[in-house]
Amino acid sequence: MPHRVAVDSLQDTLHLAIETTSRLGSIALFKGLSAIRHTNLDPQQRTAASLAPELDATLTWCREHECWPEFVSVADGPGSFTGLRVGVTTAKTLAYAVDLPLIAVDSLAAIAAAAMDGNPGCDSVLVAIDAYRQQYFAGTFVRSDLLPSIDAVPRDWTAHRESVRVWPEAEWGDFLRALPTDIALAGDEKPL
Repeated sequence: MPHRVAVDSLQDTLHLAIETTSRLGSIALFKGLSAIRHTNLDPQQRTAASLAPELDATLTWCREHECWPEFVSVADGPGSFTGLRVGVTTAKTLAYAVDLPLIAVDSLAAIAAAAMDGNPGCDSVLVAIDAYRQQYFAGTFVRSDLLPSIDAVPRDWTAHRESVRVWPEAEWGDFLRALPTDIALAGDEKPL
């Protein structure tokens, strides 16, 4: 049976976050919503080569400071196929080995939530990232759906949206021109 992490108990909870959806991956240790340790992976190395040593350094830091994470989160895409495989497999292995809950996080939803957090007046965000091969991953997120009140979070809530899709580069410009003017944009520089 999967572990459940109570939403209302996250304020002081320590958690380890792994993000490997792009060339610049990262590992972070959070206490509630604040990062207390953050390491970017070396973009000059493959994720498979840089993730394990940085994870070891982070876990060593946790042991030295006697602050062990209570759950692991991992970005589960969309994003780089190879990076996702490495990150998700590492997170699943770690969570299994040390018996921690594992939470999957939608990459586009995380970018949208960060954009909304930084702009309290922003009610909707289009997030787009480069999918390469002349395509973009894109999704539109609305504040009331993405950041509901704690009481409104359904038990089986997931951030993956039906609106997320892969856009061919040839159709992307027409799509952007047709967007409402009150929607914010976030993500990679190339598609935006």
